[in-house]
Amino acid sequence: MTALVIGVFVVMGLTIAFSSAVRYQTEVAPRRQAVLQEFAIENQLRSLIENAYIDSSLDSAHTFFIARNDPSGSSALGSGEAATELMFTVAGSRLSGGAIASDGSTFEDRNERIGPVGGVTERRIGLTPIGDAGNLTGAFLRQQTPSDDDPEQGGFESLLDERISSMSFEFWDGLDWQPDWDTETFERRLPAAVRITYTLTEDEETPRSFVVRVLGSDITASNPLGTTVEGGTP
Repeated sequence: MTALVIGVFVVMGLTIAFSSAVRYQTEVAPRRQAVLQEFAIENQLRSLIENAYIDSSLDSAHTFFIARNDPSGSSALGSGEAATELMFTVAGSRLSGGAIASDGSTFEDRNERIGPVGGVTERRIGLTPIGDAGNLTGAFLRQQTPSDDDPEQGGFESLLDERISSMSFEFWDGLDWQPDWDTETFERRLPAAVRITYTLTEDEETPRSFVVRVLGSDITASNPLGTTVEGGTP
């Protein structure tokens, strides 16, 4: 009788353990993987934007921060409510592995393959590719080093993440979130933060949002956009 009772408890324990393992594989593990994928997307976008840079010269066209609504892009917040395209410059970006590796190629070969190395980098993030992307869809990244006075084109374009189906950008001006930003027509100041809202192809009904702090911004609640700053413009 004692052995039978012990056997029953052992079977019950094994059954519970097996059920827990099955539940983990069917529910917990996929959800954990989805969360890790979201973190990867957000960390990648954060690393691209947080070091945005503009110089203090009012005549310089080589640094900029421009965000606007691209009619052909899909907005995560509704059409016209926020920018869907972001063009900006960064300083001190990391060198690519291709630029660091010494493969014995000539300067001309390296320049053709990976572009110039060093200087201010121009970036564009949006859902509409500048060039011919074939059948690829998602968020695209265009980068050019060094930047020039044309934020619309140039450099190399790649697919940033194929899982992003819609994306919107909003910008903190010290007092409120703004749907667009343009240092070419208004103040040459960076937003204090960028709020990104996006949806994924596998779950387009669930928008996700996160905030990227722009490290080089001088905007605060006591010094918002539109105020006179020392050495700057109103």
